[in-house]
Amino acid sequence: MLVVPLTLLSLCSCFAAIYAATDHNPIFKNTTAVVTVNTTNEGRLGFTNSWMLIGMYTATVYIQGQPFQVVIDTGSSDLWIYNSQNLTLDGLIPTGHSENVTYDDGTYIDGPIVLANISLGQYTVQAQAFINSGSAAAEIARSADGILGVSSPFASGIFQNLYHNSTDNGWPFLSNLFNNNPDMEPYITLYLTRSAVGVVDGGALTISEIVTNFEAVLEAPPLPVYSDDTFSTFMDGVYLDGKFLTGNSFGPNGTGVNANPGPNQTIVILDSGTALMIAPPYYVHGIYKDIPGAQWIPSIRTYSVPCSTKLNISMVFGESIYPVDPIDSTIVGVSDDGSLKCIGAISYSGASVGADFILGSSFLRNVYTLFHWGNWTENRTNQPYMQLLSLTDPDKAWANFDTLNLERIGQTEQQQIQDNQNYTYPKTVSQSVTYSLTSPSLSATHSAGASSTSGPSASTLSPSTASTTTPAAAAKLDAALAEASGGASSSSTVDLGGLTRNSYIIMGLIAGVLVLLLGVLIKLVSDGRNQQYRAVPNVIRPPMHFSDKPYEPESEAFVTPYDDPARPH
Repeated sequence: MLVVPLTLLSLCSCFAAIYAATDHNPIFKNTTAVVTVNTTNEGRLGFTNSWMLIGMYTATVYIQGQPFQVVIDTGSSDLWIYNSQNLTLDGLIPTGHSENVTYDDGTYIDGPIVLANISLGQYTVQAQAFINSGSAAAEIARSADGILGVSSPFASGIFQNLYHNSTDNGWPFLSNLFNNNPDMEPYITLYLTRSAVGVVDGGALTISEIVTNFEAVLEAPPLPVYSDDTFSTFMDGVYLDGKFLTGNSFGPNGTGVNANPGPNQTIVILDSGTALMIAPPYYVHGIYKDIPGAQWIPSIRTYSVPCSTKLNISMVFGESIYPVDPIDSTIVGVSDDGSLKCIGAISYSGASVGADFILGSSFLRNVYTLFHWGNWTENRTNQPYMQLLSLTDPDKAWANFDTLNLERIGQTEQQQIQDNQNYTYPKTVSQSVTYSLTSPSLSATHSAGASSTSGPSASTLSPSTASTTTPAAAAKLDAALAEASGGASSSSTVDLGGLTRNSYIIMGLIAGVLVLLLGVLIKLVSDGRNQQYRAVPNVIRPPMHFSDKPYEPESEAFVTPYDDPARPH
């Protein structure tokens, strides 16, 4: 089927949903499309990351045969391209309609909706609709040519526009692919790796396939999608050094969810187009406020912290806990005076963002994620859902933080040098990593009492696949956290050689900033250590669906949204 190598960028897009029939049952109008498959292009997806922008992952699409690097965004549904290189695009078919997307930083993209033959990996959709923008939004133009939204088709502005005003097929790329291939299981998976110096392969995007040795994701408890327009679900809380933070939701009003969360649950969007994480103020203060040396920065609604800060954070969904690598809880930046500055990777959100939490790439790098479209396609009736497989061994992540943090600081310094020299970042890269894929049948995976495909016995990534304690049993989890239990570790046949850091670039980096690194290392060693992660034992998994409970609103209310510099509204 399809595996796409990924790149790294930052953006979240959430649009108003469109319903074509009552009871949220869409009418699939104008779904006929010509989809072709060229197996010689299988896996050639240009999936990579860009280290200069924190958390943006891109893939290569071909429009009329010309390559464009686009952000893979599970928070939006449209495809738009800014042809900054003035590539010749012969044969575009105008629809006579235009579309625009406006972002919170005041930038926007707009342009005519046109039809073209568009390819992603081995798949080509003929007469696929997209926005041929005359400009790019915010930071995206530095490392990408646009965005490919892979969320619900009913959040697509192009679809809404053409559905009501044209006979042209306005369905998004994946909709055309899934609707015209009824035997194809309608899901994608994302495997996001960490950035290194320069633009390198950044993981994998697969369509209707699983990366070999990650099959255990099929055994993970499904997280029901409680929205018709985005990958929204309910989260039960956050663990910080064994302390459980929960509740304090803005409530379901204005979020588009079609169910009520429990009294202490929050509404969460899993969004690969957002680089970091946003959360209600209760969580931001609870996580960063008491760190020695932390200072509140009102303009970005989070805290600056010492660069040696190491946090033990885990996200809780039902009875499953997903550790976040300490390297993903802070980011390193450069102040106006040229000095390095570290800030929290979790910032304030507000009710207007459409959710309590938006978990972007800084969380998604810690899990292998399956996004199943369900009845967003015309060939399925089941509710959309997501499944998460933990990839972070908390003990190893804690032990490796100092070294990885040192490399990250050096990368930031090198990036600043290149920015000062007006370095031009490459936008299109060729894939250098080959992933082995499997195509499991999901027909029995989620039937009552059925067991899923057996997970791997080993993985070189040492994924922690255990489901862990429920927030309803906080005392039990606290007791478990007091015990030191090691995470599972093993070996695998996955070819991850291409994901290793580009050695010659790193050697050049080390040569250039050796003095800086030594100074930072001394600072890191002298700064003391926080509480370490402790592994939690396996427990029984929760039911497939969260139970619906009356929602009890909290008193806190903030209406100023925070996100990456570019966020549509």
